[in-house]
Amino acid sequence: MFRRWIAFDFCATLWGYGVPEYRIERFLRFQPRAYMLDSERFKMIDRVVLEMGKQPGVLVASGFEFQMHFPLGFKRTTSFPANYSGKASKIDTVENNSTVNLFKNYGFTEPQITSLLSKRPAILSLNEDKVIRPRLDLFTSYGFSCADIYHILVSDIEILRRGIKTQIVPCCEFLKSVARDHESFVGIVKRSTWVLKHDYKYNLQPNIEVLRDYGVPEYRIERFLRFQPRALMLDSERFKMIVKEVLEMGFDPVKSHFLRALNTIVGLSKETRERKCDLYRKWGWTDDQILSAFRKQPGVLVASEEKIEQLFEFLIKKMGWSATEVWSCPIVIMHSFENWTVPRCFVVQFLLSKGALPKDLNLSRVIVPMENRFKERLVGLHWPRLLTWWLDSL
Repeated sequence: MFRRWIAFDFCATLWGYGVPEYRIERFLRFQPRAYMLDSERFKMIDRVVLEMGKQPGVLVASGFEFQMHFPLGFKRTTSFPANYSGKASKIDTVENNSTVNLFKNYGFTEPQITSLLSKRPAILSLNEDKVIRPRLDLFTSYGFSCADIYHILVSDIEILRRGIKTQIVPCCEFLKSVARDHESFVGIVKRSTWVLKHDYKYNLQPNIEVLRDYGVPEYRIERFLRFQPRALMLDSERFKMIVKEVLEMGFDPVKSHFLRALNTIVGLSKETRERKCDLYRKWGWTDDQILSAFRKQPGVLVASEEKIEQLFEFLIKKMGWSATEVWSCPIVIMHSFENWTVPRCFVVQFLLSKGALPKDLNLSRVIVPMENRFKERLVGLHWPRLLTWWLDSL
């Protein structure tokens, strides 16, 4: 009976903050210990959370966020005055917390600390001397600035729960061996902080060795790791199969298109690839033409089915180009349909209607040139006549 009364009081507090019932139900289902807090203490903690920028609905949206971020042992050392207005600064609300002082001592600015605690309040539940401080020292020893460490922690707080000697250090040493310089190493870690949570020996290292064995240049591997790390975290056996498949398509491991094609195949299921190939066949491309276009521009399989359909219908039905002419310029599939292709085609269509351009104009002359070159070749060349035609239309 006593537990039911506490649970009711707890739920009433959440209802008072406007938290939806389904979130309260989920919260109690997965974190039943939380409602054993007395209501006054819960209100105090929740007000701290609100000051730090967390909305009550977000607080329990995941069903376990409150318990993880503000466990039962969390204590706030300052009390609210009787005339408290809720306008205290975000840092002042927890200024006596030693964790905040710890980050200040490491050179973190107040905006950084405020943002970090707002986005990752679970830090307050971690042991400072055994967990936080040793890892801050470690990242500092590797040359990470406060801004870099802030970015890492905001991206993934779970890194602080990984072992230093067993996980973080070995992984950092391996990443350093792949990176060409310190800036590249920092960039790899900041862009893909989750890499530090995984054992690089299972997937990352074997997959990089596969690329090396096939002759992929080191600088391309480093760039691939920095900007497309998820492809290298693929299961090693499946990764080998995809590499062989890309090689069988005729890609040269030394060229940049090899890794672009590899990343494309990794990100697409066979069913999705086949659907897109069927769409190209529908508009008249043969299997050889599809493969040839993919060799020139691996991104032709990245484009959405909706974009492919829309683009081919516009170029073939409205502009009058054939499927073969579109195949000869596969980069058109990569450009923005609304902001690049359509405006240029309308200019060309107007010039064609005035007889200023040959009717057999090649699609690549319209799509490939950069903006300045396009204006110089097609617009600037006919500018006097364009001005006359415009004045005549008034």
